[in-house]
Amino acid sequence: PIVALATLHPLRVYAYVPQEIALFVHDGDPAKIRLYERPDRVYAGPIVRHPEALDSDSRTMLVEVDLPNRDVSLLPGLYARMDITVTGAKFGVTVRDDALVFRHGNVYVPVVLDNHIHLVQVELGYDNGLTVQVLGDVHNDDMVALSVGQGVENGEVVQPVRAAQMN
Repeated sequence: PIVALATLHPLRVYAYVPQEIALFVHDGDPAKIRLYERPDRVYAGPIVRHPEALDSDSRTMLVEVDLPNRDVSLLPGLYARMDITVTGAKFGVTVRDDALVFRHGNVYVPVVLDNHIHLVQVELGYDNGLTVQVLGDVHNDDMVALSVGQGVENGEVVQPVRAAQMN
């Protein structure tokens, strides 16, 4: 090209998000951009566009964020890190991955009722590697047993200790 044009105010930032979060990205979701050269400075702006389609080769989705850049401290072509805040699916309850019990092709959440384990069959939703959304007869106020192991039995007696008491 003979001439390249760029708008510095606002500055449009492009990033590729992985398939695991692409379904949860929406226009208006907040994004924060940090430069490696300026680690103490955070630039914030909303996602203004996304194609609602993944690139078939990389399994990623391009998103666009507009930053005000009033002081023109960001220049086109810089590399940065982008953190996007997205909201997961609107169903189910979220439990820690280490609570799940897998048995005979089914998934269960061990709920504690009257000092006994009750295995509640669930279906899995979005899993971020630490927590997973579950759909079934599990409620936000249920006490869920953690790390009970795959050998736990329905009706097994337990002595529950709340996580806050374990320090």
